[in-house]
Amino acid sequence: MRILPPEILLSTDNVTTLTETDAATVGAWVALAKRVRPLVATGRLVNADVADPGLDVRGVVADDQASAFFTITQTQTLISSPAGRVRFPGLDPDRTYRIEIVTPGGIVQTPAQSPLEWAHHDTVLTGRQLAVVGLRPPVQNPQQAVVVEVTAV
Repeated sequence: MRILPPEILLSTDNVTTLTETDAATVGAWVALAKRVRPLVATGRLVNADVADPGLDVRGVVADDQASAFFTITQTQTLISSPAGRVRFPGLDPDRTYRIEIVTPGGIVQTPAQSPLEWAHHDTVLTGRQLAVVGLRPPVQNPQQAVVVEVTAV
């Protein structure tokens, strides 16, 4: 599955004319939006401080801090590549969390970076580790993003 470029969605008046592959991608994004919607309606918005103005990290954390969704967006070309670690604020520091990229289509793998262990394997860290140390984000092109789900275990 691939991430649809905005021009496909913006130029398509009728989703019934999408190719089977593009329709599946749209369906995957709609399914993700339905999963995230209840948390967006009730959770707390958090923004991470990042050193690079080309990187944006924000999320929504459940009131009980049991789950969260974050987006890591590269808005423009970064000052340095790969980017430094990004932190995930708002989580319970003493709780343990499973981290998973849930972007439909996954990470767009680029030759500029070795695979990220946390993005390809079952990764469990404490809220303190995520808030203080953080994780290295995937290398992305400008105007690309990944969605990260954080779930207490």
